[in-house]
Amino acid sequence: MADREEASTNETETERATRVGFRFRPETREFIRFSAPKHRAACPMHCPQSEDAMGTPLSIDEAARVIGVSPWTVRQTLMPRGLPYFRSGRGKLIFYTNQIVGWIKDQQKGVL
Repeated sequence: MADREEASTNETETERATRVGFRFRPETREFIRFSAPKHRAACPMHCPQSEDAMGTPLSIDEAARVIGVSPWTVRQTLMPRGLPYFRSGRGKLIFYTNQIVGWIKDQQKGVL
């Protein structure tokens, strides 16, 4: 048994692949190791990261506090006027800070 373990540690990639029934080709070595793509587009510095794009998730109470109104006003007045929100699978309302701020800015542009 020890000889078998020692032999397996001294095997080359080609010998190991042949032993398990694969035909090993040297050109597939890079594919097997899952190398990173050589040519990737760089994200510009001003590009928001996915986590920060929408901001912190908030409940309806927290969103109302950010806006400065009651949860009732958020639900009955602001949501029908287009305040962005997400409804989870269980019906819970989720708001995101950056979306709320952006919506308020858009509303202010329309008034001015």
